[in-house]
Formats: sequence, structure tokens, C-alpha cells
Amino acid sequence: MNKMLIVFMCMGLMLVGVGAAKVVSGIGGFWAIGDGRTDVAGDGWSWFDGNGTINMSNSSNMTVLNDGFVKSEGWVGYNRVVYEGVGEINVSGNGVDLYFDGDGHVMAAGTGSVDFTGTGDWGKYKY
Repeated sequence: MNKMLIVFMCMGLMLVGVGAAKVVSGIGGFWAIGDGRTDVAGDGWSWFDGNGTINMSNSSNMTVLNDGFVKSEGWVGYNRVVYEGVGEINVSGNGVDLYFDGDGHVMAAGTGSVDFTGTGDWGKYKY
């Protein structure tokens, strides 16, 4: 993940940043914490622009730590979906969407592919 350029876009505001803490307030919020952790949270959709698009639904967040540790959480009803481990999420192609559906599943849609590499696993459990 530390080799990827991450572009954050939410509610018409764009934040591109690595390093110092930056904050965009509003209905959704982006913040980069000084220890290298980046969180995205909000009441609406959050978009991660790259080779494709990762969409995370209401009250979702993604945390990326300095050592490449990736933790993604999506709250759908009482379900919590987590990808956790040392690795990266690769999204390729145009129109690729990664999202959490109403049953708490991780879904991919579009003409490209989504690969999960590393030592982590996806899990689903009741909160």
C-alpha cells in the first residue's frame, strides 16, 4: 500500500495527501493522522480513486498503517466486515467497485478485477 498514490474524494471535496495531518470537515470527513494512519468516515459514500473505485458505504472506514497493515471495516446493519493483515488491496480495470452489500458481504462489480494479497483474510461476524 505504501507504493500506491491514494486520492481521496468525498462530497465534491478532494484531498490528496501524505505526511502531515490534514482535515476536511463536512458530512463526511477525511483525516490523516501523524503516525501514518489514514481514516475515511462519513454518513455518505466515500470513494478511493485509483485504477478502479473502492466504494465504502455509510459509516465505513479504512485504516492503512505505516507498516502496510490494512484494516477495512464496513458496518451494514449489525454485520462487520474486516480485511486485516500485511498486504494490499489491488483494484484494476475501469468501473470496478468494491462495496459492502446489505448482507454484509464484500462485493466487486465492474469490468476489471479485485485482488487481495498478503497474509490477511476477509471475515464477517456479528457485532
